[in-house]
Amino acid sequence: MKPRLLVFAALVLTFFVSGKSSHAQAVYVEGTASRISNSASDNWVFGPTVGVYFDHGGALPAHIGLDARGQFLSKGSTSVKNFMIGPRISFVPHVVPFKIYGQAEIGFTNYSVNSAQIDHTGFGYQLDAGLETTLLPHIDWRVIEFGYQNLSTGSTTYHPVNLSTGLVLRF
Repeated sequence: MKPRLLVFAALVLTFFVSGKSSHAQAVYVEGTASRISNSASDNWVFGPTVGVYFDHGGALPAHIGLDARGQFLSKGSTSVKNFMIGPRISFVPHVVPFKIYGQAEIGFTNYSVNSAQIDHTGFGYQLDAGLETTLLPHIDWRVIEFGYQNLSTGSTTYHPVNLSTGLVLRF
């Protein structure tokens, strides 16, 4: 219940704070593949990543903002669910339709492997970097996003590596 409350609070805060002063508000949906290293299952999990962000900026190429996201990845008896929030920085050259961004997020992670009787929810962090290009005036294609994650089960720490692609709707 607490991760849902955190995500809801982050979404409300994002839209409330971003009101008139933000340069870009956006929602996004990505398809994500994640390799869970040194895990009991040691395999890939797949699923959606959904989120919102806002960037403060204008004529300058560097924008700062906030990102809130949830990931819902699984395969077989293995699942990873994340609810993260954190700062982001993006570089928008304005002369080419590309945006490069990076972000660092903290939040709650649930890691579960039924076959190994592992089910743990705890603190985690994630570092992401990616490239977006404009398809239409308010639609971007998130060409690639690379993520490195840290999640702990108390006794063991895992470092999933994520690869994602998806669409962004900017307001």
